[in-house]
Amino acid sequence: MSYRKGNKDDDDSYYEKKQYDEDKKEVFVDFECSIGAEPNVFNEDNPLVRVAPGTTVPIATICFDKLKDCSQVWFNGVVGVTNPDAVDDATVILKIRKSQKGLGVGKLIYESAPETLAPGESTNFPFTHCEHIDHCKKDACYTLSVEVPADSLASVDVTGPVTFVGTQINHSHTDYK
Repeated sequence: MSYRKGNKDDDDSYYEKKQYDEDKKEVFVDFECSIGAEPNVFNEDNPLVRVAPGTTVPIATICFDKLKDCSQVWFNGVVGVTNPDAVDDATVILKIRKSQKGLGVGKLIYESAPETLAPGESTNFPFTHCEHIDHCKKDACYTLSVEVPADSLASVDVTGPVTFVGTQINHSHTDYK
């Protein structure tokens, strides 16, 4: 049982009792997190990976055992990158792909706008994305990748931090029975 303050005849002391469907009451269904390294800090001297122009490199993966119908998966995180080149700019794009466990690359569900790094520049790229799940009772894996387009003049080092978080949210939790 849950109580919600009502506004019957502008009486602040009135409370309306509502019975929630137990399945819809659960707001946060699942939580998954991947971090790039321990400690998860900027490390220019020992980058996690170098991404050359024209390549896409997966840097973190999270998997859910079962996606719930009519839910949302909210992604957020941060990727620390450095342009190690002393002369040329580098372009970086973050991507998230969805697949079933063990079934390859998967479908692109998120792509950031290209970001340009000046020579020697380091920065953290925060991101957030929300995916609606209509009908699904299967597992899903989401892979975060860093891409440096072929027309970029320089490579990029993933220097950390790298954090990739996914939270499955039951968006129908406010329905009353």
